[in-house]
Amino acid sequence: MMKRAYQNQKSITLSQKKKYLMDIIKNNHLQEEVACCFCEKELNGIMQKQDISHQIFIAALRHLYQVKNFKEMENDLVIMNSLFSHQEYYQLKEDIFSKITKKTITLQEYCVIRYLIPFESLSFSQIMKILYQKYHVEAIECAKICLIEDHPHMAYEYLLTLDDCSDEALLNLLRSYSMKDYLSLLHHYTKKKTYQLAISH
Repeated sequence: MMKRAYQNQKSITLSQKKKYLMDIIKNNHLQEEVACCFCEKELNGIMQKQDISHQIFIAALRHLYQVKNFKEMENDLVIMNSLFSHQEYYQLKEDIFSKITKKTITLQEYCVIRYLIPFESLSFSQIMKILYQKYHVEAIECAKICLIEDHPHMAYEYLLTLDDCSDEALLNLLRSYSMKDYLSLLHHYTKKKTYQLAISH
């Protein structure tokens, strides 16, 4: 289940960017220009040329539209976020977000969504509140999201809203962060089961 936290995914190396660009660009001359970039400043210089940046953006769009699953989409968006910062790209992210949030959101969808939303202008707790209340993300999925983003106590709080949790891997992961929260959760579930048994008789 575990993936790298969003904050740890933001730092993309020059070699990662170059590999991505060499994969999506079909123009040989442009490929040579990218291959000859030996520092971020040189690559940024290429990306600041409007005609070249537009060519690369079109190539990136073509590649993004050919992805076969959410994992591939996530990989593309990680790199695209490091390359593009213009209005057309922001509009694209809004469109993708709108489409994804029309279906049930699980950890899989969230791992794409986290590259579409402005983490810089919203706190993580605000983002989770929006996902939980507005988009009706299930509490267990919220807990998984909190754990991959290194917010174990917040995960505990979402798991506390459940009457029980049969996901042993998830509970064990929470235990690795906080034995206190783990034991408190087990106590909570035991009390819930005892109460439900009592009222069923």
